[in-house]
Amino acid sequence: MPGPGSSTHRLGGAVPGAPGSGLGDGREFSDVRALVRDSWMRSSSRLPHPTQAVVSDVLGSDELAHRRAAHPLNSVFPLIRSLLAQPARDHGLIMAVGDELGRLLWVEGDPLTRSRAEEMAFLAGADWSEESMGTSAPALALTTGSAVQVLREEHFSPLAVDFSCSAVPLLNPHTGARLGFLDLTGDDRAADSLILPYLRATAAAVQAHLLTALPAPASPALSPLTGPLPLIAAQGGTPVPDGAGSVFIDGDTSAGGRAHGLGAGAAEPWVEPGHPAAPTRQRERIEVSSARPAPGPAPTAASGAVEAAAVVHLTGPELPELHVGAAVTRLSLRHAEILGLLAAAPHGLEAGELSARLYPVEVPAVTLRAELARLRKVLESSGAAASGVELTSRPYRLSGVDADALCVGRLLDRGSHRQALARYRGELLPASEAPGVLEWRDELAATLREAVLSDGSLETLLEYLARPEARYDDEALETALRLLPPRSPKRAGILTRLEALRAQIA
Repeated sequence: MPGPGSSTHRLGGAVPGAPGSGLGDGREFSDVRALVRDSWMRSSSRLPHPTQAVVSDVLGSDELAHRRAAHPLNSVFPLIRSLLAQPARDHGLIMAVGDELGRLLWVEGDPLTRSRAEEMAFLAGADWSEESMGTSAPALALTTGSAVQVLREEHFSPLAVDFSCSAVPLLNPHTGARLGFLDLTGDDRAADSLILPYLRATAAAVQAHLLTALPAPASPALSPLTGPLPLIAAQGGTPVPDGAGSVFIDGDTSAGGRAHGLGAGAAEPWVEPGHPAAPTRQRERIEVSSARPAPGPAPTAASGAVEAAAVVHLTGPELPELHVGAAVTRLSLRHAEILGLLAAAPHGLEAGELSARLYPVEVPAVTLRAELARLRKVLESSGAAASGVELTSRPYRLSGVDADALCVGRLLDRGSHRQALARYRGELLPASEAPGVLEWRDELAATLREAVLSDGSLETLLEYLARPEARYDDEALETALRLLPPRSPKRAGILTRLEALRAQIA
């Protein structure tokens, strides 16, 4: 599940730019979101006009074969192909795998789309770095270390404006160094809002495989990850840096591929049997808490808790709270948003990243600084600071704090679905409109739902159906009817709800 702390950049939301400034072809900086605007500006500094953004360097077949053979991703390309190539082909898209410099090493997928893409030199061996082609999802995934979507006219080069694309970076699981990227390109389906979770899932499987394929550094514990990269792990495996926020493995395509954004009939992700990333029927995402060692109970498998000086309660309709031992402090919505987003990003967030996840529109930097100054006072008055909670700057990093939403995710990861459901008090900060919270909220709810539906436990499913968020879930109701014994007295209530829902839809 995206997850929490994700640095994903989504489409929409124009941001103000310099009046009258643009690319010189009718496209203005003020018409696009900050991520694209910044990339356009960088591209313009190297390429004075978008028409100059053309691929001028394509490797010959021999050099391409040498680059592929020497690259660390060569050993995992069969896995990538098994996860991405056929689903991309089935939906008119192409997949691309590139190196850390932005050069495409492999391009496969739908023959027609691939032929069209070759007209703009989107082909194996081509340089698609920001320096060469300007703004694109592969270039931004490498530049920002984030999962990125770029839609049509957001591309810098006019050659690419008929395409949309989504990309995620691939990292060395031991060091966090960028190895390359995964990309899906095609029509607007390539930038569907649910495509990125599918790419993240593939990236997580690839990085889990690379744990054994790549040599570990002499002192892994002392090898810092580069940038604000959360840690994830496949179930039963070792933490893997993701580089694009929370990442999950979701091997369940029973809902017509909706979890992958590829529509009905999407191929189920495959990982070789016995591999740590082999898919199961539940989403596999393990958040590693940002909490530093502090006095308190050790982690327990039953509760999903981790050792932390404080816990922030973010789920449910009640006002958010900060718990420090027996002391409870009510939080403003904004302070709860900040604590949650930082708790979910253990390596910290730069000011711009935090601001983008916190505010729906661009705000002056002083606004965020003032809010953080007020939050530090709350941490002091609540006793959190004295208990070991720290909020540091450059980047903004929170230590000593866990969140109930993260606990729910950990319980789901280990298959404790009923306990996760009990811990989940309701929607994550339901009043919040912060972009990062909205994404986390949807991901957490979707992951919980998919876990419950795939769990096979009637008791867990009935508990879920008692929740307000399941009131209109016809699939869950139908699943309960299939699982309930024919003479169960509970069937009548489920059937009544289902018929009322169908009548309402009709």
